[in-house]
Amino acid sequence: MYQFLILFQPLLFLITLYYMSDFRAIDFKIDYIIISGIISTWSYVLYSSGSALIVEKWDNTFSLLIGTNTSLFRLLFIKTICNSIVGTISLLLTILYSKLFFKVDLSSINLLFFLYGFLALIYSLMAIGIILALVFALFKNAIPYQNLIIFPTLLLSGLIIPIQNIPFPFSLISLSSPLFWIVSSMRENLNGTNNNYLNLLISLGLSSFYLFITFFITKKLELSFRKHNKLGVTE
Repeated sequence: MYQFLILFQPLLFLITLYYMSDFRAIDFKIDYIIISGIISTWSYVLYSSGSALIVEKWDNTFSLLIGTNTSLFRLLFIKTICNSIVGTISLLLTILYSKLFFKVDLSSINLLFFLYGFLALIYSLMAIGIILALVFALFKNAIPYQNLIIFPTLLLSGLIIPIQNIPFPFSLISLSSPLFWIVSSMRENLNGTNNNYLNLLISLGLSSFYLFITFFITKKLELSFRKHNKLGVTE
């Protein structure tokens, strides 16, 4: 499944965008292409980081991990940052496919700003990934819940529709998402508006705040895991 998400889903999204542009539904522009790449990346991170602790239980290695001196937060930190880096391959492949197969003009991309946004994206996905890993560890079967939230999270991150079209109570959730600020800054840059470094800083600040909170939550959960040798309700 993960190989499909990384290698083939970006191409399927590009084909969909291409034919939607033929029907005048959208324009086949670089900003939509970048957004489709971020959607592919988010899909991978949701499933891989969201299952970071669950797979340890399935493989009967969770008890071994809890029995060591390795911090649970450190374990999740390493796993989620690796998943985030691997997931961003989907974004890079989306850009590559768009150039090779659809001859898209990439000259509007500000490489320096894109690099900053790319690094901010990895950092934000890592922070969100730790939260996902802890939340889904509490469920007996996490996969259906991952399938359930993937589309709402895309909506609330402003990846599919602008935040102005989201009802007010839910738009507050969007503003608290690091992904929203990254998507906003990249859209503005690709549309030639400006290089909005402030949005990237807000994204980094939110991600750091979530990392700080999850660090203490993970410490409390780790004590419970070590005491009961039980991961959520997966026993």
